[in-house]
Amino acid sequence: MIATILSFLGCKKEKSNFGNYEKPQILEKLESYQKKELANWENLEFWVDYNHYYSITPIDVIPFAGTGNNGIHFGFLTDFGLIKNLEKAPIVCIAPSYDPPINIVAKDIRQFLSFVAFCEQSSLLADVYENDKAFEFRKNQYLEWQMEEKYVVKRKKTIELLNKEFGIEKDNKIVSKINTFKKEREKFISTETSDGIGLVLENDEKVSDFEYSKDSKKVKEFLDKSNLNSRLKFYRESTFQYILSDDYDKEIKKLIIEYLEKDGFKRESEIIKKL
Repeated sequence: MIATILSFLGCKKEKSNFGNYEKPQILEKLESYQKKELANWENLEFWVDYNHYYSITPIDVIPFAGTGNNGIHFGFLTDFGLIKNLEKAPIVCIAPSYDPPINIVAKDIRQFLSFVAFCEQSSLLADVYENDKAFEFRKNQYLEWQMEEKYVVKRKKTIELLNKEFGIEKDNKIVSKINTFKKEREKFISTETSDGIGLVLENDEKVSDFEYSKDSKKVKEFLDKSNLNSRLKFYRESTFQYILSDDYDKEIKKLIIEYLEKDGFKRESEIIKKL
């Protein structure tokens, strides 16, 4: 009975993370294999986990995997609902202790998995590299301490399973393909953001910038007077500028929750409440 209740609560929590979004089928399958112990994705340094939220995680990102390494996690970028289908959502890596801490690392979840199959340790995607050669050099360094046969065999079997059961092929052009996608996205970015990934907006209504302040009165005044596009930029930048927890920027956190709900972003407001 207790297990049933906990399972129900877990499902409710997970559902609130996704809001009205449907999970991609490939993610459902990854999760199923993980739960049934048909695969151990940790051999490639990730596992399906929907509750990796940090203060720095962008509000419009839906996490789906963690690494267990320095808080590094991956999520779907939704551009505040502009992207309707998570199958086609860009994948963002959030690495709290890295500089920069937020990066787009794949154009969609299938490409993400093809990159993981090549690099063999997903944390490698958290860094920025000059080119594919530099990435491969770093990969060889990173794997140097894991070249015992037992580790090599586990990684190989997991990669083979991704190929056979999920149709995932290794892709060794990680850096060049990430850069290509970023350039394609730049054509549609409406406004640059302090997290470096930019924001795509539904219309060309002028965006007003907020001059960073911890004065909650100034924050409220801006949110009251600004248009939706300007508030969306503020929401995106808020996790980069503020520590949205009750121990830090508590009043600003309350304001963000209030205005997100006014603007119809229930899923996003619920996430902020958990921080």
